[in-house]
Amino acid sequence: MKGWVVSLTNEVQRDVAQKEILRWLEPGWIKKIVVRRGEADDPKNAIIDFIVVRSITGGDSVIGFKVCEQGRAKFQGTSLDFVWFDEEPPKEIFDECRMRVVDTMGVLWGTMTPLSGLSWVYEQIYLNERNDTGIKTFFMQWEDNPYLHPSEIEYMKQSLTEEEREARQYGRFISESGLVYKEFEEAIHVIDPFEIPKDWYDMISIDPGFYAPTSCHFYAKDPDGTIYVIREHYQSGKSVEEHAKEIHAIANELGWKKDVNGNLKALIDSAADQKTLASDKSVSDLFYRHKILVNSKVEKSKWIGIEQVRGILKVRPHPDRELYPNGKAGLYIFKNCPNLIREIKGYRFQPGSDQPYKKNDHALDELRYYVMSQSQNLSNKKALPHFRKGGRKRAF
Repeated sequence: MKGWVVSLTNEVQRDVAQKEILRWLEPGWIKKIVVRRGEADDPKNAIIDFIVVRSITGGDSVIGFKVCEQGRAKFQGTSLDFVWFDEEPPKEIFDECRMRVVDTMGVLWGTMTPLSGLSWVYEQIYLNERNDTGIKTFFMQWEDNPYLHPSEIEYMKQSLTEEEREARQYGRFISESGLVYKEFEEAIHVIDPFEIPKDWYDMISIDPGFYAPTSCHFYAKDPDGTIYVIREHYQSGKSVEEHAKEIHAIANELGWKKDVNGNLKALIDSAADQKTLASDKSVSDLFYRHKILVNSKVEKSKWIGIEQVRGILKVRPHPDRELYPNGKAGLYIFKNCPNLIREIKGYRFQPGSDQPYKKNDHALDELRYYVMSQSQNLSNKKALPHFRKGGRKRAF
């Protein structure tokens, strides 16, 4: 087995990554140490080039050390089984290392404190914009380190700004604009799919688009009122007919409730009622034609909606402490909804404003429509939702 440990500079390699590797390796395992700088018989103070380690399975393994300041050319040409990045590398170095493990189906992993702002790591790894199923992210905080004394943690909390603490204590990415949904924790709110009882099935919500994605999610609600986002349709460049066909396919797979005529019910952005110069039919009319009866009378106040979503993201104590010892959130998202997860992780306010960026928020719009419809139902239990049939309204 052969791999690299990649640090930013020679000094960081010697003082951090190299020091840890030497601490983990039993001296008897080490067959050979070759250094780039310093004395081979004093590896702790030298700059190591590579270590040959006797493998318990027979043969030798090689741990090589690279630094980003060597430049991209020094990362070319060899085949590797693994690469460990100690802190965030330049993207060109990462891309080159990724090519090194292709033929071995090797692995890349990195450990870092995100102090570089919303860099390529934020977009490509954390947000996972391409929905690469091979990417996993994990967060640790100071309290997870058993060697940090609580008094020292408290001192550090008081001595750092809020943004510095977000990055250093929790590993969160920081920028000039703050997260809209700070309450969202992927480790808490994103869960493995499980079989949902059909009587929990509640509503479908749609945010239509053509060049922009059409986002559609299926929402369920348990007896506690906890919301589960259980399936996702998220695509661009398709017609309403094509979207409707795929939405019906998901509904059929789930055994989702339909009326006697085979129609689905769904919430939709009120803009879908507008007709265009190119057609005498609105998007709402077209969905109706394809057996999706859409309710466009949705509450669209963005700020109120954001506050309601933030409220249900909070984890609160639950009466059944045996089943929910750490409390229960009001919203959980199945892992098979990667686009909603990506959007909620990256949703940010504009600098100095209470308005979020109008970007990558299609799933979040229809999430708000659904969440706000819950409060509307509670405030007016006798009111029936109205669904469009052509130019008329129809209640059911």
